[in-house]
Formats: sequence, C-alpha cells, structure tokens
Amino acid sequence: MAPKIRHAAPAFTADAVVDGEFKTVSLADYKG
Repeated sequence: MAPKIRHAAPAFTADAVVDGEFKTVSLADYKG
C-alpha cells in the first residue's frame, strides 16, 4: 500500500552549508 499525502509540507527555513558558506534555505526555494 502506497502512502497518501494529505497536506503540503509546512513552510520552514533552516541554516545550511552551501558551497562552503552558511546560508538560509527555505521550502519555497525548492518548491516546483
């Protein structure tokens, strides 16, 4: 049985290392 997606992921921001630098990323950066 496959899982069912009922709701969109909540909006979030997080600090991440991107190309050796700390940056703030968010769900909106990857939403397609």
